[in-house]
Amino acid sequence: MIEKLTKKIFRMCVFNITNRNLLLEFSCRLIVHVALHLPISDSSIDVAAQNCLCNIFKQDDLVKALKEMYRVLKPHGRLVLSDPTCEQPMPESLQNDGRLRALCLSGALPLKEYIKMITDVGFGTVEIRAKRPYRILDPVNYDTEELIFIESVEVCAIKDPMPADGPCVFTGQTDPTLQLSRKK
Repeated sequence: MIEKLTKKIFRMCVFNITNRNLLLEFSCRLIVHVALHLPISDSSIDVAAQNCLCNIFKQDDLVKALKEMYRVLKPHGRLVLSDPTCEQPMPESLQNDGRLRALCLSGALPLKEYIKMITDVGFGTVEIRAKRPYRILDPVNYDTEELIFIESVEVCAIKDPMPADGPCVFTGQTDPTLQLSRKK
């Protein structure tokens, strides 16, 4: 998987350079490490990426991982995330099922809670770039009494200064239930 990612990054760089007819100095390091203890200096990278973070970690470790990624990002650096979200309560039996967590199914958080965790770490700007249906957990195949609808959300959290009136959260829609309340 890491080899495929490295090749894809290289192809993207070559594509961007040749199609724009530019001479660019490009430096890229692919670092694979435990998100709780990154071997990277403070404020030293431009972009960090994570997939299924809330399924890998329980809540306390999730907050630690987000803080660690915030620490290593340069000012205005970006944390790109892709995670499942779910507005329904996830039964505890499913939350504690390691197999379902590994499949990115049972660690899903409500979107508002997910965004709040990101902004509580200090990210001043959060862009929700995509939100789409992901999976349905049904009572026939899973330990649940009702259908559970899980969506996939793609987020870009930017290490901008926190505005005095609270974080800027761009949802791409005007649904007031997705907006975080402003700090007073």
